[in-house]
Amino acid sequence: MTLTKVAITRLKREALRKLFTEIKQFSLTEKYETKQEKLTFLNYTKLPLYFLVIIAFSMGLAEVLYYVSRVVDGFQTAKQNSSIGYKLPYKTLEIMDLKDSRTYALICAYQILFVPCVVLGYVGFDYMFVNLSIQVIAQFAILSYKVKIILDNSKNCHDGMKELVLRHYRLIRLTEELENNFNIPIMQQLMGSTMHICISGYYVLTSSNFGKAIYDYEWYNLPATEARFFLICMIRTQKPQCLTSGKFAILSLTNFTDILKTSMGYLSVLRTFV
Repeated sequence: MTLTKVAITRLKREALRKLFTEIKQFSLTEKYETKQEKLTFLNYTKLPLYFLVIIAFSMGLAEVLYYVSRVVDGFQTAKQNSSIGYKLPYKTLEIMDLKDSRTYALICAYQILFVPCVVLGYVGFDYMFVNLSIQVIAQFAILSYKVKIILDNSKNCHDGMKELVLRHYRLIRLTEELENNFNIPIMQQLMGSTMHICISGYYVLTSSNFGKAIYDYEWYNLPATEARFFLICMIRTQKPQCLTSGKFAILSLTNFTDILKTSMGYLSVLRTFV
């Protein structure tokens, strides 16, 4: 996913540069006449910074923990079976023997450079999208405050409506350019999340079907010693296998629904402050 985001940024760098320039010019040349407009613009521009701090910290922590766990697993694997050799944190083409601890340590030190590359490539693209979106959203919010001011200060209603329509058209065009540049990554995020939930559900179904298959077998006709093993298997299948997020949140439809509800709650809170 990170490589896809970096590739899209590279391919659409010229279109993104024009979009950045246009949004920057629109934000800087806009006249914020009332206190409400200034506060609205400032409140909206603070949101991308909060997003960057939270996402970069969580993503960086996840990558560091993954890297450390893989290094520890590599040492443990080599310690248990020296003939297998060490396992690298990130799978790459092995051009040398990894049974030497010094060589393994040097390659691990080199691969640690992958951590900031992955974090910056993943978070940087999302931050760019959030920052551009927030700027456009802020201008839409400010335009709603300008309706009364423009209509009252214009010589006639026709001139005021003309100015409002031109401002609105410009914002619509910026929104369409934003959508044209980011529709593929958004689709990728949606499909990736959908696949994670589907795979998690498939884990639950297959693990539950195993318990049902054991139950349907005539295990009650077996000797007590052998039937006990069947009972142990059936008890274990009562705890279905699942994928988790950081070992604390299960990827399931129920949790996904709860996340959506929480997001809507945060949206309501943001609307009261902005």
